[in-house]
Amino acid sequence: MNPSVRIHVEEVILHGLARADRHRAALALQAELVRLLSEQGVPEALWESAELPRLAGGSFDLTPGLSPERYGVQAARALYHGLGGEVRR
Repeated sequence: MNPSVRIHVEEVILHGLARADRHRAALALQAELVRLLSEQGVPEALWESAELPRLAGGSFDLTPGLSPERYGVQAARALYHGLGGEVRR
């Protein structure tokens, strides 16, 4: 039996993104985070603590003209890394 994990994200702050693109970026972030957790596993930090009150996902460069979907993918990878996961592409 595979253990299940439920993650609740209260707020994600994405600087440099147009207001109209936030929903698309959020959907891409969610999809990529699910993919990473499913394919690469749950980082040990989540098994050790039932609640993380705050997680700094780090930063990444926002390339001019980057699509909202690509922005969301990069944000998800930064969050996964912040949880202690190693992003393997």
